[in-house]
Amino acid sequence: MKAKRLTALALAALMAASTTSVALAGERVDADLDFVNDGYYKYNSDTNRLESAKRDEFQPGDDVYLRLKEDPSDTFSNKKTYNAYADWTIGDSWVKDIDVVYRKGDVITSTSTKNYYSITGVGTLLGWNVSSTETTKSQEDLKTELKNNEKYKKAISDYKAANYHANQSGYASKSGTTFYADLQAAQITESNKDSGISYNGKYYATLEEAGLGEFVENSYVMENHYYADIQAVLTNGLQMTEYKVATPDAGDEFYIKESDVADGYGIAATESKDETTAKASEKLSGVEVIRVKKGDQLYWLKKDNAIAFVNTVFSKTLENGSTYSGTNYWNKTTFDLVAKTSAPAWNGVVYTYNGVSYTSKTDALDAAGIREYTGYVNKDKTNTVADNEVETQAAAVVNADLDKSVKYETKNVTNTQPQYEYWVKITTKDSATTKDIDIVGSIWVGTSKSSAKKEKDGSEDKFRADFTLTNSDPGNDDYDEATDYVSIEPGERAVVSFADDASDEFEVEFGDDARFVFNARGQGKLNLAYNTKYNKDFAYDYDDANIDFINFEGEPTTNRTGTLYIYADEDSYIYEVTSKGAKKINGAYYDDDEEAWVIRTRNLTSYAISDKKLKTVDQMDNGSSSNSSNKPGSSNNKPGNGKPNPDTGR
Repeated sequence: MKAKRLTALALAALMAASTTSVALAGERVDADLDFVNDGYYKYNSDTNRLESAKRDEFQPGDDVYLRLKEDPSDTFSNKKTYNAYADWTIGDSWVKDIDVVYRKGDVITSTSTKNYYSITGVGTLLGWNVSSTETTKSQEDLKTELKNNEKYKKAISDYKAANYHANQSGYASKSGTTFYADLQAAQITESNKDSGISYNGKYYATLEEAGLGEFVENSYVMENHYYADIQAVLTNGLQMTEYKVATPDAGDEFYIKESDVADGYGIAATESKDETTAKASEKLSGVEVIRVKKGDQLYWLKKDNAIAFVNTVFSKTLENGSTYSGTNYWNKTTFDLVAKTSAPAWNGVVYTYNGVSYTSKTDALDAAGIREYTGYVNKDKTNTVADNEVETQAAAVVNADLDKSVKYETKNVTNTQPQYEYWVKITTKDSATTKDIDIVGSIWVGTSKSSAKKEKDGSEDKFRADFTLTNSDPGNDDYDEATDYVSIEPGERAVVSFADDASDEFEVEFGDDARFVFNARGQGKLNLAYNTKYNKDFAYDYDDANIDFINFEGEPTTNRTGTLYIYADEDSYIYEVTSKGAKKINGAYYDDDEEAWVIRTRNLTSYAISDKKLKTVDQMDNGSSSNSSNKPGSSNNKPGNGKPNPDTGR
């Protein structure tokens, strides 16, 4: 192991050189090399090729590649070594090396546009969750297709079922805002009536209730109106034809010309006629007369002669009302004639609303502002919506949900082809830092230092590098201002920042491998990334044991001591991994309930879980066989169901 460690130290020393301006030996080429300027590339170990990468996808220690192209118009007679030169304005201390290499990569050959859609699951009705999917359909055609999907139809049906009672029969307000299950709920009562009359759609027990009267003897009819006597004609009938009629006040004296007495009426010159003007006439006093007026002319007449007066002076015809008695009633309010067929005798069902009875249910519903209804009623049974309106409303809700969930976008797609190319390779320094590191500078390539300097001084053929090294997981909000819990999968970037009010029992779950609980109040950022990679160098000295590893890449240290649970079999052993070998962990014990090794610590490092007891660094240094104080049954063992781990602990 010591030989391996010396070799590693020697290699590290050779790679440690870094300057602001670098010029390193590169590939031997036949032609001039220029930058393609198609962005950054990164090595993918799964495909063993370089692939296009975003400027913030690089971690400290990654190699950053820039593609070069050969200029066929500028070739060399002999192969020359091409070099890369850089002038870093920001982050120069993080650049370890720069060179020109010849490697295979998925190079970008062309770009095109393609339509994609994704269903994010933001909406709650459809239940879809589809990642970015290519489509040849337009946005409208895509929506039409989705609306024909069974999930869409089910969402419509589910919405209606959740918000409405279908096929309800009853009564509803004409505005549709109130639903009544029956007439009683609508405050309309039904009752059978054996006798009465029906007039204007309403039921009355008697003519008196209906406001109708029978004709009486010596009554009169004028212009389809009924009058019980001549006084009613002059008082009401002429008022209806806009003639003012008056009866004399008690004590008034009236004068009628002698020549007109025989005809039954006389003309007075003025209402204030004096005795001198009236000498030619007989002065009458106390005569029962009626004063009427046509235009500006006053007429004074005896009541007995009123019929002749009406028929001649007003050209009206009075008829004997008794001729109407067989076929008509009369309305006591308006004096209108009412045919008895319009107010027939009634027996049957009447509908009463607000104190008024109707011979037709429709009339009663109209009076109450209610209609008979069959269709959808909302869940609280107050509002009604017609079938087609419910369908429209449900579709509107589901479409809004669809619009919220479905993202349609046109993307620029890069088409790639695997091929060997020349590349500028920028090697960065490894670090578990929680900070983001910006690297900015200019890069040139040339066949010699002087030619590169010439390029640097005047050529535009350079690459302006601007990328970021980060151990954070871009776009992962779960790791930003965490309050009480985060979950981390192996191999995942995991720089976690903690909220000001973070829990004093903050829990970090490391996949199915471990769990760490600690007080995170006031805690700064931590790089909590971990992996379970096999450590060949460590296992080399323990080839007779089966060992699993859990490695905390940033070896984070918390402000306060927490409890680390590493899940393992009960009969396993646990050690801390060091460059010298296995190290015992003081105080570590196995918890049967947790099915895990329990370690109290502030610093998460790398741990080995072995099926066999391993020789520890302490034993190697001391030449001892074991630490007897950590064996089962010793006074230092964890009480209860815990099992101490021989030669482990910190």
